[in-house]
Amino acid sequence: MTDSILLHDSLDALDSSEHRFFEVPKIGSLSKVQGIALLTRLVEDVLFRTRFEQSPADALAELGVPALQIATLRPACLSPRPLAHNDVLKATQQRLSADLDSSVLSFVIPTLKLNEAMA
Repeated sequence: MTDSILLHDSLDALDSSEHRFFEVPKIGSLSKVQGIALLTRLVEDVLFRTRFEQSPADALAELGVPALQIATLRPACLSPRPLAHNDVLKATQQRLSADLDSSVLSFVIPTLKLNEAMA
């Protein structure tokens, strides 16, 4: 059993409104896609990063995390505080990207083979 159910073509779906994905995160946490989107936004958007440091709940809502999901997060996760230096977050993002790039996902379409005697 995985932490979330994830259906989308690629990580490019994070940046494209035309792609849709569905996932169910564990209660009290962000899904993998939400975490990747958060990390990406923290690294690339200085104003979002500042808003997140001041009010993580508001920034998560801005990112599209549902209010009910935000409400299940630990209070310590929602406390305003300075984040690690952007270089640290960028290095984490690059390691995560490398890990995802090295993972191979495959989808095998099941086929039914009939015995010649049955055909």
